[in-house]
Amino acid sequence: MTLFEYIAIAFSLVYSIALVRLLGGLPDAIRPGRIYWVHLAFVVTALLYVINAFWAFWSYSSVAWTYPSYIAALLTPTIQYFLAAILVPGEPGEVSSWRDHYFSVRRRFFVGLCVLGLAGFVSNTVLVSMPLQHPARLGQVGTLAIGLAGLVSSNPRIHAVLAATSLIAVLAFGIVVLAQPASLG
Repeated sequence: MTLFEYIAIAFSLVYSIALVRLLGGLPDAIRPGRIYWVHLAFVVTALLYVINAFWAFWSYSSVAWTYPSYIAALLTPTIQYFLAAILVPGEPGEVSSWRDHYFSVRRRFFVGLCVLGLAGFVSNTVLVSMPLQHPARLGQVGTLAIGLAGLVSSNPRIHAVLAATSLIAVLAFGIVVLAQPASLG
C-alpha cells in the first residue's frame, strides 16, 4: 500500500460520512408539502460537490506527503462535512419547515462556503502547485463569490439565484474540468 492509498482512506471516510448525512436528509427534504427548493438545490449541490471532490482527489496522488500536507488536504473534506451537517441536521424528520431551517443556518452555511473556496485555493496551490490560471480556479472563486453573496443577503430571490447558479456550476465543473482523472494535477 502506498502512502497516497493510506491517506485516501481518511478522505474516503470523511467524504462518505458527508454523503451519508446529505443522502439521509433527502427523504425528509423532498417530502411533499415540506420542500423548499432552494435548500434542496444546495443539498444536491453539496452531494455533487463531494462526488467531484472525491474524483479530483486523484490529483493528489503524486504529492510528497508530510503531516502538514496531509492536514492541508483534509481541510476540504472536513469543510464539506461541516456544510452537510449544517444543511441536514441530525434529526431531519424534526424539521417542520426547510425554508425556516435554511434561513436559520444561512450565515453558517455561507461562511462555510467562503472557507471552502479559500481552502481549495490554498490546498491546490500548496499541494499540486496549481497555476492561478487553471480552470479549477473558477470553481474556487465561484464558491467564494457565492458564499459572500449568500452571507451578505437575506433576500430569498438572491438565494434562489445562488442555489440555481451553484447547481449549474457544480454540474458544469464535473463535466468540463473533471472529465479526466488527472485534470487538476
